Amino acid sequence: MEKSITKKHPVVRFLSQSFTVLWSDLRFLRRFWKRTLWTSLMTPLLYLLAFGVGIAGMVTMEEGGGSYLAFVIPGIIAITAISTAYNASGNKLSVDKIFYKSFDEVMMAPLSTDAVAFGKGMVGVLRGILACGLFIILGMLMTNDFVVNWPFFAALMLSLLAFSFMGVAVGVIAKTHQDMSTFSSMVIMPMTFLCGTLFDPNIAPQWLQVILYSLPLTHSSTAMRAAVASGDIMWWSLAYMLIFAIICYIIARWQIKKLDF
Repeated sequence: MEKSITKKHPVVRFLSQSFTVLWSDLRFLRRFWKRTLWTSLMTPLLYLLAFGVGIAGMVTMEEGGGSYLAFVIPGIIAITAISTAYNASGNKLSVDKIFYKSFDEVMMAPLSTDAVAFGKGMVGVLRGILACGLFIILGMLMTNDFVVNWPFFAALMLSLLAFSFMGVAVGVIAKTHQDMSTFSSMVIMPMTFLCGTLFDPNIAPQWLQVILYSLPLTHSSTAMRAAVASGDIMWWSLAYMLIFAIICYIIARWQIKKLDF
């Protein structure tokens, strides 16, 4: 009797259905985990070599500001978070929906729309944790100035949630592979370079700062950098990313309900 009641509990049912959606992506990750990790780490490693190693020797930080390597690593981790989480959730869903048509089967299963949106978002979070975790270890080995703490991990997890659900929303809305490429070129790529990942956004002109601080990656990189540099908690940035993640989740859920099968 107790087991039957537990099964009917809404939270238990939601988590069970979300894991069902996530399970196929976990099987894919288990089979291709080496290729997945290398693909996820290649771009941030290039950034690290070019900026953290190549340019670090030419940059002089303010007194007491630490090394440029410790400054740029949180920004590169933010790049890793957005590229891994967005691609894992958005591109994978888009391919399943447009090419393999396997997303149709997910929608025809007795699963709630909330669970489908949440489960598809979790694959980006998990892959982001793996990729960012390896990069965090690498950063700690490269410099003693890079020390992580709980505000850093809070910012990282909220970043992964925000970027994963953004990927789900875009993946559901996209009608063709070209739509995904267009969004990546017009939105993801500019954010990668402009959102304070490799420089302090506060040195930008005032009009540009207004634009930069309206984008989630700026809050991701600045929140993680502040946590590493001084242990400060940027509550506004954390709240922004949480609200952004909720909005993207709502959009993804709404668009999934609109799909016609």
